[in-house]
Amino acid sequence: MFSSEEGARISAQTVIQPLALIGENNPGFPQAHKHFCEAYSSHELKQFSKALELYGKASAACPKMYESHYNSGLCYEQLGKLQDAVSAFEEAAARNPLFRPVFLHLADLYDKLGDKQRADTNRAAYSML
Repeated sequence: MFSSEEGARISAQTVIQPLALIGENNPGFPQAHKHFCEAYSSHELKQFSKALELYGKASAACPKMYESHYNSGLCYEQLGKLQDAVSAFEEAAARNPLFRPVFLHLADLYDKLGDKQRADTNRAAYSML
């Protein structure tokens, strides 16, 4: 199993950088970006419920924004809502199947939920990217 100490995790801050690429052809992006930045600020302050609400608004404004789903997963994980975290990470993976860190989080969560087969599948996906 991978651990955060091994540097395999990615922070919410790292996710902000690629957002500009989404905005070029998406009219909902400016509003989504605004919500995402507000959500990130709440996330950093450990106001996870508020961050989740704002990440949800970002996702609604720009459905392609996998980053808001990923960061929602991080918030749910901090709140101990593991099933919700899995759902958010699965949404992020569906929107960007090349975003490697999401598979590590899924593997860890499936391990915690006792689903070894799905944990192994996600660990393999992480290793292959």
